[in-house]
Amino acid sequence: KEIRSSIFSWTVFVFTIVATYYSYTRSAWLQLAIGLGFFALVSKGIRRIGVALVLCVLVVYLSGFLGKFSYEGGTLFSRRPRPMYDSYNIMLASLRMFIDKPIFGFGYGNFEKYNDPYFKKIRGVPLVGEGEGNHNTILGLLAETGITGTVPYLLIFLGFFRQAFRGISRL
Repeated sequence: KEIRSSIFSWTVFVFTIVATYYSYTRSAWLQLAIGLGFFALVSKGIRRIGVALVLCVLVVYLSGFLGKFSYEGGTLFSRRPRPMYDSYNIMLASLRMFIDKPIFGFGYGNFEKYNDPYFKKIRGVPLVGEGEGNHNTILGLLAETGITGTVPYLLIFLGFFRQAFRGISRL
């Protein structure tokens, strides 16, 4: 089947692009790129649109027209290293917490309560991230609920992926 466009889908798409631009979040940009790439692979009708969007993004990037996405002025990815350090340190603390209590974890919602001793200075990486919540769902579940809480979550996710791939195979 072909994916068809409508006024509603184009309106949602435009608002998604604008929201992604103003999100200040690298993951939103990556999710948008992966989603568009996926649709470009699945649907022949979107391939031309996908190529046009890639060319537009390339022109905007090289022109420096938009401040967050510019070749000369740095990008959102290069100007904000602190959130990357935050995530890195929080993921390491989560992993250390999981290693300490792998079966049941520290209890759901208790990451912030018990994480302080698990933050350690890492050579070359500023120690940040203390006082924040968890940024990684799976590592957070491992730290808070251990294997007993994470495995059912992953099985549900596996079921979602199986259904999605069955739907794709019908296209």
